[in-house]
Amino acid sequence: MTFKIFHAPDEPAGGTPPAAPAAPPAGGEAPPAAPPAAPGGTPPLDTTIPPGETPPPAEGSDFSKMRDSLTDEALQKQAAQYNSFEDMVKSNLKMRQKGTEQGFKVPEKDADPQEVADFRKALGVPEDVGDYEFPAIPEGTDKEEGEKARGKWGKVFQDANVSTEGAKMLIEALQEDANEIAQSETAADKDFADECNEILAQEWGKDYDANKNFANKAITELFGTTLEDVKYIETKDGKFIMDHPAFVMAFSKVGREMTEGGLGEAVTPEQRQGARDQANSARDKRVAAQASGNTKEAQYWDEKEREALALMEKPQPLVGTEGRVL
Repeated sequence: MTFKIFHAPDEPAGGTPPAAPAAPPAGGEAPPAAPPAAPGGTPPLDTTIPPGETPPPAEGSDFSKMRDSLTDEALQKQAAQYNSFEDMVKSNLKMRQKGTEQGFKVPEKDADPQEVADFRKALGVPEDVGDYEFPAIPEGTDKEEGEKARGKWGKVFQDANVSTEGAKMLIEALQEDANEIAQSETAADKDFADECNEILAQEWGKDYDANKNFANKAITELFGTTLEDVKYIETKDGKFIMDHPAFVMAFSKVGREMTEGGLGEAVTPEQRQGARDQANSARDKRVAAQASGNTKEAQYWDEKEREALALMEKPQPLVGTEGRVL
């Protein structure tokens, strides 16, 4: 038996010749040439994917859909760095391990004070609670109470390891919310007052202005120096009680009586007797002026007599009770 130990000139060394490339389809381009085989017949590594990394996610995969759903540009750029959920978790773990190595480990409850101080310094937490920035204490607010509140919240921020910048952002956000709440409450108070005025306008009709004046007169005279405090008394649902139609109508009746009737300040028996004497004296002088034909003087004493009689008609206080009237 004879063995062929040589090859023909057209046959490459190393074995069977490679298959001829496929002919390109009609009207199309030739497909890219396959990468050359490595010595010994082993195919080369795919250099498009670095060793140890996962390939890009397939179109329509869960991870691809998640990345495509992000709307924030910064988040999109961050997510584009990863090809799978596993890559993201590995990156997060690596970052946490790096932070621990650099001293960002959260101290235990019984940690050394210096360890706590170093940790807070790394986070930007001030050593002194007074280094936190707070808004100016509003005018009319007790300054001492304001300083106490600042110290309290500074301690809360420090205990929670909040940086000065983080605390500033929180304070500004809270202040913005407080302003919005105050504006909302002011608008609600105005709406309630307008609603009450509409009810009174329908109830009183053409007498609306006169009755409101009577109500204001009674409220002003009865409450005096306490009026500013009374104005801000609220109902259970946060409405100003002095705007309520029931109260305004009641004070309107009181004001009318104070103006047209006998309701008003009480007079003592001595004041009543004095008014009676004044009325009698004015009457005598009026009669004398009329007898002499002095009409102008007669009108003057007539007016004085009426004022004295009006004073006599005012109520008298209950016996032994200051300010209470019959």
